[in-house]
Amino acid sequence: MSITPVHPRLLILLLVLAVVTSAGMPAFAQTVFEVNTRGNQSDISPGDGLCRTSLANLNCSLRAAIEEANAFPNAGGADIIQFTNIPLANGRAIIDISGSDLPDITAPVTIDGTTAGGEVVIDGYTEVPLDQRTIGLTLATGSHGSTIRGLTITRFVHGIAVESNDNTILENYVGLYQDGSDFGNSDSAIYVSGNGNKIGKAGEGNVLGHNLGSGIEIAGGAGNFVRGNYIGTNEAGDNLRNGIVGNPFGVPQGGIVVSGDDNIVGGTSRDMGNIIGFHFSGGVELNGDRNVVRNNYIGTNAAGMDLGNTNGIEISGTENTVGGTAAYGNIVAFSGYGIMVFGPQNTIQGNYVGTNEAGNDLGNSLTGIIFWSPASDSNKVGYGKNAEIPLSAPKANIIAYNGAGGVVVLSWAAAANTIRGNVFFENKDVITSDSLGINLGFFDGITLNDAGDADTGANMLMNYPDVSRAFYRPGSDALIIDYSVSSDSAVVPYPLTIDAYLVDSATDRQAKSFIGTHSYTSPDSLVSFEIDANSVAWDSTLYVVLTATDADGNTSEFSAPAGPLGTGPGSFLTTQHAGPADAPAPALPASPRETLSLFPNPFNTQATVVLTPPESGRVRVTVHDALGRQVAVLQDGEVSAGTTSTFVLDGAHLASGVYLLRVQGGGFGETRRITLMK
Repeated sequence: MSITPVHPRLLILLLVLAVVTSAGMPAFAQTVFEVNTRGNQSDISPGDGLCRTSLANLNCSLRAAIEEANAFPNAGGADIIQFTNIPLANGRAIIDISGSDLPDITAPVTIDGTTAGGEVVIDGYTEVPLDQRTIGLTLATGSHGSTIRGLTITRFVHGIAVESNDNTILENYVGLYQDGSDFGNSDSAIYVSGNGNKIGKAGEGNVLGHNLGSGIEIAGGAGNFVRGNYIGTNEAGDNLRNGIVGNPFGVPQGGIVVSGDDNIVGGTSRDMGNIIGFHFSGGVELNGDRNVVRNNYIGTNAAGMDLGNTNGIEISGTENTVGGTAAYGNIVAFSGYGIMVFGPQNTIQGNYVGTNEAGNDLGNSLTGIIFWSPASDSNKVGYGKNAEIPLSAPKANIIAYNGAGGVVVLSWAAAANTIRGNVFFENKDVITSDSLGINLGFFDGITLNDAGDADTGANMLMNYPDVSRAFYRPGSDALIIDYSVSSDSAVVPYPLTIDAYLVDSATDRQAKSFIGTHSYTSPDSLVSFEIDANSVAWDSTLYVVLTATDADGNTSEFSAPAGPLGTGPGSFLTTQHAGPADAPAPALPASPRETLSLFPNPFNTQATVVLTPPESGRVRVTVHDALGRQVAVLQDGEVSAGTTSTFVLDGAHLASGVYLLRVQGGGFGETRRITLMK
């Protein structure tokens, strides 16, 4: 009979396996293919377990190694492709595959470029147009569990396309050489459509730069992790932006674009986060749902360098989480808008927006967080509408140094965005230069309260509380805050949640620290909110501001500051406001019209107000100009039911115009217009 000759290398492999088996060890080991040429020839006999491009030599090209890994059965795990003997020129091995695509990877394999002792470059340059290039390495169906490590991949469409599941991509340079030279791919550096893949890890991330598309595009997969990568920059903080204007796809691309659901960008510690900079679009763009972005540097790095993106994070999906707690928060800095929200029901917690843990000025040029579109409803910044906020506020965002406000609800149709428990400082309104933490509307400075809160708009233009006084009372060792809210329960859902914060000055409508929450249940009632002075850090020079959040989750702007806390109780300082174009209050519980009379109207020098309240109690009578500024307090004290009181409004120091007379208490409330004509 005839005997088929056995190739010497296969005979050696069989002998090794026999020895291993006789020693009681596992019968199979991983197959290792060693690439030793920079050529691009095919294997002469895929599936025989031998990587060789001809019978005349033992050359093993990358193409041949992939063909063998695809065809040869896995013995003890994923096959391994190494570059131990590949020749280097000036420390670099360039594998030019132009004109002949590498085969898709269809079986588990580890391709490890770190074994070469230099830089292994897979270069796909051809003379065809950019949008007709091919993909560098494709992890196709069947390749699940593969690893691609330590390669430089340049001048393809996508550098790496991950179509299968549970793969790992580590320490690659995609779109550039290790020295930063620009050899970008014409679309994304890494394109992911599979599930459960790991792109980078702490200390072993990829560097993705100079690509005309995004750095990483998760097109539809779920459960993928993106950690520890440099995207659009490198460890030195160089500008290696992706998504260059003028790419073949027409629009700038972001650093990480997530269109799939349930993916995680970053990790549970800062070293697991990505550093993302210099993109013409968003550093991170969340188009899918239920994704998590945590512990990333977006627009900066650990050294606080300016790596600003056009926008830091853009969210158009639903139920995404940016941060989570202070331990998971991102640093979002040096961009236009820090976080730009287009979608509903997203959560933004524990982030540093315009600053970092050290409190440095890394401000975004526009708004820290902005709700841009009519669909940006029911989002949460900090704590939710029914949440109990601890004094340590671990879910609070620190929002500072932003040039157009801390949080802006811009769209007139956006509603139920809850903004609670956060810290704001050094944010400005871009037009008015007001010191604003929260702004409802189009960068228009302070939005004045209207009578009864009947108007609508961004966050329903929720009225902020009117703080009458705030002071420290030594007898009970308490901080006392007296306030009311002029929001009628017929148009605003009760109860209201009132949050109290400390600030440094009488003009600062921001929030240095959270100090407590109070439930407000009765419209236009003056209530006293007491806080244990020993439970919060305060001093006598500080002031108090409040926000109101209705039962639907609409949070107001900050109130005018009241204090300072060390001045004692003093007298009530009524700070009600009414916008000049706002409608009068809806019907309030009121006595007959004759309980209040005002004459003459118009008046020239003086007007007389006659009041006969139907119930005993505290009554306030105040006058405001057309901009809502208080110009006079005619009455603020207790009155008896049925007792007629007369007050005189002296117009000698007032300019001609329309004023608003407001009466609250004694069982009713009314607002009347009065005209001064000199």
